[in-house]
Amino acid sequence: IGVEGGGSSPTLSNVTFTGNSADKYGGAVFNESNHGGSSSPRLDKVFFSGNSAGYDGGAMYNFGADGGNSSPVLTNVTFHNNISNNGGALVNDGTGGVSNPIMTNITFTENTSRYDGGAVFTYCDGGICHVDLTNAVFSGNSASRDGGAIYYEGVGGSSDLKLTNVVFSGNWADGEGGAVFNDCGDEGECSPKLANVLFSGNSAGANGGALYNNAGGGGTNLPTLTNVTFSGNAAGGEGGAMYNSGGNSTCTLGIRNSIIWNNSAAGVTSAISASISNLTATVAVSNSLVQGAGDSGSGVWTTDPSFIDGGGNIDTNPLFVTDVDPGSAPTTAGDLRLKPSSPAIDVGDDVYIPANITTDLDGEERIKDGTGDGTAAVDLGAYEAKGYYNLSVVKDGSGIGTVTSTPPGIDCGDTCTAYLLEDTSLTLQAAPGERSEFNGWSGACTGTDD
Repeated sequence: IGVEGGGSSPTLSNVTFTGNSADKYGGAVFNESNHGGSSSPRLDKVFFSGNSAGYDGGAMYNFGADGGNSSPVLTNVTFHNNISNNGGALVNDGTGGVSNPIMTNITFTENTSRYDGGAVFTYCDGGICHVDLTNAVFSGNSASRDGGAIYYEGVGGSSDLKLTNVVFSGNWADGEGGAVFNDCGDEGECSPKLANVLFSGNSAGANGGALYNNAGGGGTNLPTLTNVTFSGNAAGGEGGAMYNSGGNSTCTLGIRNSIIWNNSAAGVTSAISASISNLTATVAVSNSLVQGAGDSGSGVWTTDPSFIDGGGNIDTNPLFVTDVDPGSAPTTAGDLRLKPSSPAIDVGDDVYIPANITTDLDGEERIKDGTGDGTAAVDLGAYEAKGYYNLSVVKDGSGIGTVTSTPPGIDCGDTCTAYLLEDTSLTLQAAPGERSEFNGWSGACTGTDD
């Protein structure tokens, strides 16, 4: 589909685009508006798979040029296994115009770019590009250069990337920014805003295992991260979780109510460089857990002026349900929700939560009493602690045997305790050993069937 100029903004519902190709731009769909025109289609329940472009936008290219406006609205859309030079799935280009896509309930999986932006490439040369992305998953996307999932560049324009309830898992880039590459470009202005975002198991060959922020030449880059979790990300260079570069420009981050733990840079996991690396950039951190930084009032907060201590910061194991090994990145393994005993529960500051945020990444209540002390407070990271319960199996009697569970968790034997999510249905099976018999269950379980 090619849509150009004027006032053409079609609506597409329940459509599949598969196996399409273009020699240049937009393997399945190309939208162009220029000279004051508008081309902003609405897509609902659309599936893009196996599309390709010789240049950019493997599945879709949105071009708001020379005063035009291409700002599509995408809802319930999936991009899978598309490929191009830049923006393996999607390109938003606001060169001299406007490209402000609004995307809700979007999935990007296994898309590939030969250069930048494995899934999404946004470029705003002298224009306006404000990308609003809510309830999205980026998994298994890759870029041969920068931005395994998203590449975002301002270049003299005004660009904002707003991410709410987004998961980046198992993406990778051979260059910078395993998940997201955010560059304001020369004289550009960008202020990304991230809330309830998870970066897990992403990797970069160079700097910024999950996130790379650059202010460019004379640009201004002011990202704000609220309730964001970084864990299991890896960089071949510096900044296992994030790398921030100011150059001769302004790059200042605000990080609040967030967790940065168990990431690696050049094979090192415990040092501050494995969490955050700053090059002529500053990071103001409040009520967050940052590995290698020390608690507020100590560590890098007192020795490194690029780290600004906003108070309430801690440096201790957050006790995730299942850790993600950065040595395995890119990977989608692990569970970065909090165990009931986590020190990250109820230690955030509610004042930092954006007004439109009432739930966490799972859709659970964002502010609640997680410690049972009668006071509700936000947890650190993308997830509020949920109802995880400690189930223990105790074998009694003089016989031998094992007790296992479906789904797996109990193997007793050796593993007689498991953390289980509230409302999980668990079946226990008893296997008597040699010259032993099973006599029955007691406690929370009853009956004699094994």
